[in-house]
Amino acid sequence: MRRKTVRLSIHGDNPSVVTVLIKDEKAFLASVSLTVAEFFKLCERIMNEVGLQHYRAHKHDKRARKYGAGRAHLLPFEDRLCAALMVLRGTKKFAVAQIFHVSMDTIGRAYEEMVSVINKCLDSPQKVYWHVTHAKEGEDLTRWMDTSKGSLDGTVINTTKPPDKDVLLEHSRRGKGVGLNTLTTIDARGKVVWVSASVPASKNDVWLYKESRNARFMSAFVKLYTDRGLVGAEKDARVNHVHGIKRRPGKELSEEERAINSWINSEKYNVEQVNAFIKMFGILDGLSWKDRKKLYTILQAICALINFRLECREEHPVCGGHKSRPHHERVKAPPKDTLDNYIGRLQSKRS
Repeated sequence: MRRKTVRLSIHGDNPSVVTVLIKDEKAFLASVSLTVAEFFKLCERIMNEVGLQHYRAHKHDKRARKYGAGRAHLLPFEDRLCAALMVLRGTKKFAVAQIFHVSMDTIGRAYEEMVSVINKCLDSPQKVYWHVTHAKEGEDLTRWMDTSKGSLDGTVINTTKPPDKDVLLEHSRRGKGVGLNTLTTIDARGKVVWVSASVPASKNDVWLYKESRNARFMSAFVKLYTDRGLVGAEKDARVNHVHGIKRRPGKELSEEERAINSWINSEKYNVEQVNAFIKMFGILDGLSWKDRKKLYTILQAICALINFRLECREEHPVCGGHKSRPHHERVKAPPKDTLDNYIGRLQSKRS
Protein backbone atom coordinates (compact mmCIF):
# COMPACT_ATOMS: atom_id res chain seq x y z
CA MET A 1 0.00 0.00 0.00
CA ARG A 2 1.26 3.48 -0.87
CA ARG A 3 2.66 5.60 1.92
CA LYS A 4 0.34 8.44 0.92
CA THR A 5 -2.66 6.13 1.18
CA VAL A 6 -1.51 4.83 4.56
CA ARG A 7 -1.15 8.38 5.87
CA LEU A 8 -4.52 9.53 4.54
CA SER A 9 -6.76 6.50 5.19
CA ILE A 10 -5.07 4.24 7.77
CA HIS A 11 -3.36 6.57 10.24
CA GLY A 12 -5.56 9.17 11.87
CA ASP A 13 -4.94 12.54 13.46
CA ASN A 14 -6.64 11.56 16.73
CA PRO A 15 -5.12 9.07 19.20
CA SER A 16 -6.56 5.57 18.99
CA VAL A 17 -9.53 4.83 21.26
CA VAL A 18 -9.64 1.12 20.42
CA THR A 19 -6.48 0.53 22.44
CA VAL A 20 -8.45 1.63 25.51
CA LEU A 21 -11.66 -0.26 24.66
CA ILE A 22 -9.96 -3.63 24.18
CA LYS A 23 -8.80 -3.65 27.80
CA ASP A 24 -12.29 -4.77 28.84
CA GLU A 25 -12.73 -7.79 26.56
CA LYS A 26 -16.26 -8.69 27.66
CA ALA A 27 -17.57 -5.17 27.10
CA PHE A 28 -15.80 -5.05 23.74
CA LEU A 29 -17.41 -8.33 22.68
CA ALA A 30 -20.86 -7.07 23.68
CA SER A 31 -20.30 -3.80 21.79
CA VAL A 32 -19.08 -5.13 18.44
CA SER A 33 -20.06 -8.87 18.58
CA LEU A 34 -16.43 -9.87 17.94
CA THR A 35 -13.65 -10.81 20.31
CA VAL A 36 -10.47 -8.75 20.33
CA ALA A 37 -8.59 -11.38 18.28
CA GLU A 38 -11.44 -11.59 15.75
CA PHE A 39 -11.56 -7.80 15.47
CA PHE A 40 -7.88 -7.48 14.59
CA LYS A 41 -8.17 -10.40 12.17
CA LEU A 42 -10.98 -8.50 10.46
CA CYS A 43 -8.76 -5.41 10.35
CA GLU A 44 -6.08 -7.37 8.50
CA ARG A 45 -8.67 -8.79 6.10
CA ILE A 46 -10.13 -5.46 4.96
CA MET A 47 -7.28 -2.96 5.42
CA ASN A 48 -6.03 -3.13 1.83
CA GLU A 49 -9.55 -2.64 0.45
CA VAL A 50 -9.99 0.46 2.62
CA GLY A 51 -6.84 2.00 1.17
CA LEU A 52 -7.80 0.98 -2.37
CA GLN A 53 -11.26 2.53 -2.13
CA HIS A 54 -9.79 5.74 -0.73
CA TYR A 55 -7.27 5.96 -3.58
CA ARG A 56 -9.92 5.31 -6.24
CA ALA A 57 -12.21 7.96 -4.78
CA HIS A 58 -9.54 10.68 -4.72
CA LYS A 59 -7.07 9.98 -7.53
CA HIS A 60 -9.24 11.85 -10.10
CA ASP A 61 -10.22 14.64 -7.76
CA LYS A 62 -11.16 17.86 -9.56
CA ARG A 63 -9.11 19.91 -7.15
CA ALA A 64 -5.75 21.26 -8.27
CA ARG A 65 -3.81 19.41 -5.58
CA LYS A 66 -2.49 15.96 -6.41
CA TYR A 67 -3.34 12.83 -4.44
CA GLY A 68 -1.50 12.85 -1.13
CA ALA A 69 -2.22 16.44 -0.22
CA GLY A 70 -5.01 17.50 2.07
CA ARG A 71 -6.29 16.38 5.45
CA ALA A 72 -6.20 12.80 6.67
CA HIS A 73 -9.03 11.07 8.53
CA LEU A 74 -9.57 12.18 12.09
CA LEU A 75 -10.05 8.58 13.25
CA PRO A 76 -7.51 5.83 12.66
CA PHE A 77 -8.67 2.88 10.58
CA GLU A 78 -9.26 0.61 13.60
CA ASP A 79 -11.38 3.26 15.29
CA ARG A 80 -13.52 3.78 12.19
CA LEU A 81 -14.13 0.04 11.90
CA CYS A 82 -14.96 -0.27 15.59
CA ALA A 83 -17.36 2.68 15.38
CA ALA A 84 -19.13 1.11 12.37
CA LEU A 85 -19.50 -2.22 14.20
CA MET A 86 -20.93 -0.43 17.22
CA VAL A 87 -23.52 1.31 15.04
CA LEU A 88 -24.47 -2.04 13.47
CA ARG A 89 -24.78 -3.55 16.92
CA GLY A 90 -27.27 -0.87 17.91
CA THR A 91 -25.33 1.89 19.67
CA LYS A 92 -26.69 5.30 18.71
CA LYS A 93 -24.42 7.46 16.58
CA PHE A 94 -24.37 10.32 19.08
CA ALA A 95 -23.15 7.90 21.78
CA VAL A 96 -20.46 6.49 19.47
CA ALA A 97 -19.42 10.06 18.63
CA GLN A 98 -18.93 10.80 22.33
CA ILE A 99 -16.87 7.63 22.80
CA PHE A 100 -14.50 8.54 19.95
CA HIS A 101 -14.58 12.34 20.59
CA VAL A 102 -15.73 13.29 17.09
CA SER A 103 -18.90 14.59 15.45
CA MET A 104 -21.87 12.48 14.38
CA ASP A 105 -21.08 13.28 10.72
CA THR A 106 -17.65 11.68 11.12
CA ILE A 107 -19.24 8.53 12.56
CA GLY A 108 -21.80 8.48 9.73
CA ARG A 109 -19.08 8.66 7.07
CA ALA A 110 -17.07 5.94 8.81
CA TYR A 111 -20.16 3.72 8.93
CA GLU A 112 -20.91 4.13 5.22
CA GLU A 113 -17.28 3.48 4.32
CA MET A 114 -16.90 0.33 6.42
CA VAL A 115 -20.22 -1.26 5.41
CA SER A 116 -19.15 -0.98 1.78
CA VAL A 117 -15.75 -2.55 2.54
CA ILE A 118 -17.26 -5.37 4.62
CA ASN A 119 -19.62 -6.33 1.79
CA LYS A 120 -16.71 -6.26 -0.65
CA CYS A 121 -14.14 -8.27 1.34
CA LEU A 122 -16.14 -10.80 3.37
CA ASP A 123 -18.36 -13.64 2.18
CA SER A 124 -21.67 -11.80 2.09
CA PRO A 125 -24.77 -13.75 0.96
CA GLN A 126 -24.92 -11.76 -2.26
CA LYS A 127 -21.30 -12.68 -3.05
CA VAL A 128 -21.84 -16.39 -2.30
CA TYR A 129 -25.08 -16.46 -4.29
CA TRP A 130 -23.44 -14.88 -7.34
CA HIS A 131 -20.51 -17.30 -7.36
CA VAL A 132 -22.77 -20.35 -7.00
CA THR A 133 -25.24 -19.30 -9.70
CA HIS A 134 -22.41 -18.35 -12.10
CA ALA A 135 -20.29 -21.43 -11.45
CA LYS A 136 -19.35 -23.58 -14.42
CA GLU A 137 -20.88 -27.02 -14.71
CA GLY A 138 -19.00 -29.50 -12.54
CA GLU A 139 -17.18 -26.78 -10.57
CA ASP A 140 -16.55 -27.48 -6.89
CA LEU A 141 -18.80 -25.26 -4.75
CA THR A 142 -17.29 -26.17 -1.37
CA ARG A 143 -15.19 -22.98 -1.48
CA TRP A 144 -18.40 -21.02 -1.03
CA MET A 145 -20.80 -23.29 0.86
CA ASP A 146 -21.39 -26.80 2.21
CA THR A 147 -24.03 -28.26 -0.10
CA SER A 148 -24.71 -31.43 1.93
CA LYS A 149 -27.63 -29.71 3.67
CA GLY A 150 -29.42 -26.39 3.59
CA SER A 151 -32.13 -24.68 5.62
CA LEU A 152 -34.51 -21.94 4.51
CA ASP A 153 -36.86 -19.84 6.60
CA GLY A 154 -38.48 -16.41 6.61
CA THR A 155 -38.24 -13.66 9.17
CA VAL A 156 -40.03 -10.34 9.64
CA ILE A 157 -37.87 -7.31 10.44
CA ASN A 158 -39.95 -4.85 12.47
CA THR A 159 -40.13 -1.29 11.14
CA THR A 160 -41.92 1.94 11.92
CA LYS A 161 -45.64 2.18 11.19
CA PRO A 162 -46.71 3.83 7.93
CA PRO A 163 -49.03 6.81 8.39
CA ASP A 164 -51.43 5.72 5.66
CA LYS A 165 -54.00 3.08 6.63
CA ASP A 166 -53.80 1.09 3.40
CA VAL A 167 -49.99 1.02 3.50
CA LEU A 168 -50.16 0.01 7.15
CA LEU A 169 -52.33 -2.99 6.26
CA GLU A 170 -49.85 -3.95 3.55
CA HIS A 171 -46.89 -3.89 5.96
CA SER A 172 -48.57 -5.71 8.84
CA ARG A 173 -49.06 -9.40 9.47
CA ARG A 174 -51.15 -10.90 12.21
CA GLY A 175 -48.96 -12.04 15.08
CA LYS A 176 -45.73 -10.58 13.63
CA GLY A 177 -46.35 -6.86 13.79
CA VAL A 178 -45.45 -4.27 11.15
CA GLY A 179 -42.36 -4.78 9.07
CA LEU A 180 -40.65 -6.27 6.05
CA ASN A 181 -40.46 -9.99 5.28
CA THR A 182 -37.29 -11.62 3.99
CA LEU A 183 -36.02 -15.18 3.42
CA THR A 184 -32.65 -16.48 4.59
CA THR A 185 -30.83 -19.66 3.60
CA ILE A 186 -27.91 -21.26 5.44
CA ASP A 187 -25.75 -24.24 4.56
CA ALA A 188 -24.73 -27.26 6.63
CA ARG A 189 -22.05 -25.24 8.50
CA GLY A 190 -24.47 -22.50 9.48
CA LYS A 191 -23.13 -20.00 6.93
CA VAL A 192 -25.64 -17.54 5.49
CA VAL A 193 -25.55 -18.08 1.72
CA TRP A 194 -28.63 -16.24 0.46
CA VAL A 195 -30.88 -13.41 1.61
CA SER A 196 -33.87 -12.42 -0.49
CA ALA A 197 -35.07 -8.91 -1.18
CA SER A 198 -37.52 -7.53 1.39
CA VAL A 199 -41.25 -7.22 0.78
CA PRO A 200 -44.10 -5.94 2.97
CA ALA A 201 -44.93 -8.35 5.78
CA SER A 202 -48.40 -9.09 4.40
CA LYS A 203 -46.67 -11.08 1.63
CA ASN A 204 -46.14 -14.56 3.09
CA ASP A 205 -43.10 -16.81 2.67
CA VAL A 206 -44.65 -18.78 -0.21
CA TRP A 207 -45.28 -15.64 -2.26
CA LEU A 208 -41.78 -14.32 -1.59
CA TYR A 209 -40.17 -17.68 -2.36
CA LYS A 210 -41.91 -17.97 -5.74
CA GLU A 211 -40.86 -14.42 -6.64
CA SER A 212 -37.20 -14.66 -5.65
CA ARG A 213 -36.10 -18.29 -5.85
CA ASN A 214 -33.49 -19.52 -8.30
CA ALA A 215 -33.77 -23.23 -9.12
CA ARG A 216 -30.10 -23.47 -10.08
CA PHE A 217 -29.03 -22.19 -6.68
CA MET A 218 -31.58 -24.23 -4.68
CA SER A 219 -30.72 -27.44 -6.54
CA ALA A 220 -27.10 -27.20 -5.35
CA PHE A 221 -28.19 -28.56 -1.94
CA VAL A 222 -28.55 -32.30 -1.50
CA LYS A 223 -31.45 -31.57 0.87
CA LEU A 224 -33.08 -28.22 1.56
CA TYR A 225 -35.10 -28.19 4.80
CA THR A 226 -37.94 -25.71 4.83
CA ASP A 227 -40.94 -24.71 6.90
CA ARG A 228 -44.29 -26.43 6.44
CA GLY A 229 -45.59 -23.12 5.16
CA LEU A 230 -43.67 -23.76 1.91
CA VAL A 231 -45.52 -27.00 1.14
CA GLY A 232 -46.14 -27.07 -2.61
CA ALA A 233 -44.17 -23.86 -3.30
CA GLU A 234 -41.47 -25.65 -5.31
CA LYS A 235 -42.45 -27.43 -8.54
CA ASP A 236 -38.96 -28.08 -9.94
CA ALA A 237 -37.83 -31.69 -9.51
CA ARG A 238 -34.17 -30.61 -9.29
CA VAL A 239 -34.80 -28.91 -5.93
CA ASN A 240 -35.07 -31.40 -3.07
CA HIS A 241 -37.33 -29.60 -0.60
CA VAL A 242 -37.83 -31.48 2.66
CA HIS A 243 -40.57 -30.11 4.91
CA GLY A 244 -42.77 -31.40 7.70
CA ILE A 245 -46.19 -33.00 7.39
CA LYS A 246 -49.21 -30.74 7.74
CA ARG A 247 -52.10 -31.88 9.89
CA ARG A 248 -55.15 -32.64 7.81
CA PRO A 249 -58.41 -30.91 8.82
CA GLY A 250 -60.24 -32.96 11.42
CA LYS A 251 -57.42 -35.48 11.82
CA GLU A 252 -54.38 -35.88 14.04
CA LEU A 253 -50.84 -36.76 13.06
CA SER A 254 -49.67 -40.29 13.72
CA GLU A 255 -46.67 -41.05 15.95
CA GLU A 256 -44.59 -41.77 12.86
CA GLU A 257 -45.50 -38.41 11.31
CA ARG A 258 -44.74 -36.58 14.56
CA ALA A 259 -41.33 -38.26 14.65
CA ILE A 260 -40.61 -37.11 11.08
CA ASN A 261 -41.64 -33.53 11.92
CA SER A 262 -39.49 -33.47 15.06
CA TRP A 263 -36.47 -34.71 13.14
CA ILE A 264 -36.93 -32.14 10.35
CA ASN A 265 -37.28 -29.35 12.91
CA SER A 266 -34.06 -30.47 14.58
CA GLU A 267 -32.29 -30.37 11.21
CA LYS A 268 -33.37 -26.80 10.42
CA TYR A 269 -33.02 -25.16 13.83
CA ASN A 270 -29.79 -23.42 12.73
CA VAL A 271 -31.60 -21.09 10.35
CA GLU A 272 -33.93 -20.00 13.16
CA GLN A 273 -30.94 -19.33 15.39
CA VAL A 274 -29.31 -17.24 12.66
CA ASN A 275 -32.53 -15.25 12.12
CA ALA A 276 -32.71 -14.59 15.85
CA PHE A 277 -29.07 -13.46 15.90
CA ILE A 278 -29.66 -11.13 12.93
CA LYS A 279 -32.40 -9.37 14.90
CA MET A 280 -29.96 -8.82 17.78
CA PHE A 281 -28.17 -6.21 15.66
CA GLY A 282 -29.85 -3.11 17.02
CA ILE A 283 -29.49 -1.06 13.83
CA LEU A 284 -32.58 -2.92 12.61
CA ASP A 285 -34.66 -1.51 15.49
CA GLY A 286 -36.75 1.42 14.40
CA LEU A 287 -35.92 1.03 10.71
CA SER A 288 -38.26 3.00 8.46
CA TRP A 289 -40.83 1.04 6.46
CA LYS A 290 -39.64 2.87 3.31
CA ASP A 291 -36.01 1.71 3.57
CA ARG A 292 -36.20 -1.61 1.71
CA LYS A 293 -32.98 -1.03 -0.26
CA LYS A 294 -31.22 0.17 2.88
CA LEU A 295 -32.36 -2.96 4.73
CA TYR A 296 -30.92 -5.21 2.01
CA THR A 297 -27.49 -3.54 2.29
CA ILE A 298 -27.55 -3.75 6.08
CA LEU A 299 -28.52 -7.43 6.02
CA GLN A 300 -25.65 -8.19 3.64
CA ALA A 301 -23.15 -6.59 6.04
CA ILE A 302 -24.66 -8.29 9.10
CA CYS A 303 -24.66 -11.72 7.46
CA ALA A 304 -21.10 -11.18 6.19
CA LEU A 305 -20.01 -10.53 9.79
CA ILE A 306 -21.90 -13.63 10.97
CA ASN A 307 -20.08 -15.72 8.34
CA PHE A 308 -16.74 -14.20 9.35
CA ARG A 309 -17.38 -14.94 13.02
CA LEU A 310 -18.36 -18.51 12.16
CA GLU A 311 -15.12 -18.95 10.24
CA CYS A 312 -13.07 -17.65 13.18
CA ARG A 313 -14.84 -19.72 15.83
CA GLU A 314 -14.53 -22.96 13.92
CA GLU A 315 -10.78 -22.60 14.47
CA HIS A 316 -10.91 -20.96 17.91
CA PRO A 317 -14.19 -21.67 19.77
CA VAL A 318 -15.40 -19.08 22.27
CA CYS A 319 -17.26 -20.07 25.42
CA GLY A 320 -20.34 -17.86 25.69
CA GLY A 321 -21.63 -19.43 28.89
CA HIS A 322 -23.23 -22.40 27.14
CA LYS A 323 -21.07 -24.93 29.02
CA SER A 324 -23.12 -24.36 32.18
CA ARG A 325 -26.43 -25.05 30.44
CA PRO A 326 -28.05 -28.47 30.78
CA HIS A 327 -27.34 -30.82 27.90
CA HIS A 328 -30.30 -31.64 25.65
CA GLU A 329 -30.30 -34.85 23.72
CA ARG A 330 -30.72 -34.53 19.98
CA VAL A 331 -33.87 -35.84 18.36
CA LYS A 332 -33.42 -39.40 17.20
CA ALA A 333 -33.89 -39.88 13.49
CA PRO A 334 -36.75 -42.15 12.39
CA PRO A 335 -35.85 -45.41 10.64
CA LYS A 336 -33.98 -44.84 7.38
CA ASP A 337 -36.63 -46.61 5.32
CA THR A 338 -39.32 -44.33 6.72
CA LEU A 339 -37.36 -41.18 5.87
CA ASP A 340 -36.40 -42.39 2.40
CA ASN A 341 -40.01 -43.24 1.61
CA TYR A 342 -41.23 -39.86 2.83
CA ILE A 343 -38.57 -37.90 0.90
CA GLY A 344 -39.26 -40.02 -2.16
CA ARG A 345 -42.95 -39.14 -1.99
CA LEU A 346 -42.08 -35.44 -1.79
CA GLN A 347 -39.88 -35.67 -4.88
CA SER A 348 -42.46 -37.62 -6.87
CA LYS A 349 -44.97 -34.78 -6.45
CA ARG A 350 -42.72 -32.40 -8.39
CA SER A 351 -42.65 -32.34 -12.14
